[in-house]
Amino acid sequence: VDAVGAVALGSILAGKVLHIAPEPFLHHLPRYDLRPDRMNAFQNGLATKDRFYKGTEGPLRVYAEGTFLGIGSYSIKDQSVKPHKVVHGAERN
Repeated sequence: VDAVGAVALGSILAGKVLHIAPEPFLHHLPRYDLRPDRMNAFQNGLATKDRFYKGTEGPLRVYAEGTFLGIGSYSIKDQSVKPHKVVHGAERN
């Protein structure tokens, strides 16, 4: 892999928007597959009840139908997944 310094990268990208997929940086978080019918709710900041989830409490990588939606967290007390950072459209690529 070639490396580029910060100054060189700045001149290469001058005036351009750089989109970096967040998923490679989040593999340390457990994956949670949200029911497809709750995808819009998650993207609009609403929690989803899931009393059958057997994972640990805390941050999660959230997916629906194989698509990365963002970062959420599971609360054992509330038995729900709550969104914290929702990734929209172009940010996913």
